[in-house]
Amino acid sequence: MEKSTTVDVHNFQEEKYSNIVRNFSLQLNVSTFVLTLSPLLGDIEYKEFVRRSSDFAILIILLLIGTVGNAHTILVYWRVSDMRERFHIRTLIIWLSAVDLTTCAVVMPFEAIAIRFSYSISSNAACKLFRSVAHITIVSSWLILTVIGHERYTSIHGVLVAAKSEVHSTTCTITSWLKRKTTFFSII
Repeated sequence: MEKSTTVDVHNFQEEKYSNIVRNFSLQLNVSTFVLTLSPLLGDIEYKEFVRRSSDFAILIILLLIGTVGNAHTILVYWRVSDMRERFHIRTLIIWLSAVDLTTCAVVMPFEAIAIRFSYSISSNAACKLFRSVAHITIVSSWLILTVIGHERYTSIHGVLVAAKSEVHSTTCTITSWLKRKTTFFSII
């Protein structure tokens, strides 16, 4: 019994050494007799991170500024009483800030992680979730900015049409606004 166990251990050691020699010979470059070991994935990721470190730093700075700025914008527009009469503008600005805050709080941290660990993120569900959130926030921001632009265009167009009209009553809002705001017209 003891003799068969010794033979099995000896055979196992020989197989282990033959596997080591076989792997060594596979990695040996025959033309130069220099080992050609492939770098580890962690080393490749770190070199890529060092190469993109400026992107990472800018992303972190934008993340911090955007989070603080958008949270501040939401709080200010939520509490300002002068904006109660212009409810649609206030609502659009709050929604735009909320979408941008989502981008800063959810999408940008994932992008920072993706820059650091670009090859070893193994969760397909997390990648799909964060990519879809990124696309949704991009499209939402675009739509809200389009609505804000259209609203501003109609407001300015209405003011310019009223200014071009030949009626010299209170419909000329640009000149009446200028008269109230500047001291030049109060002197004249």
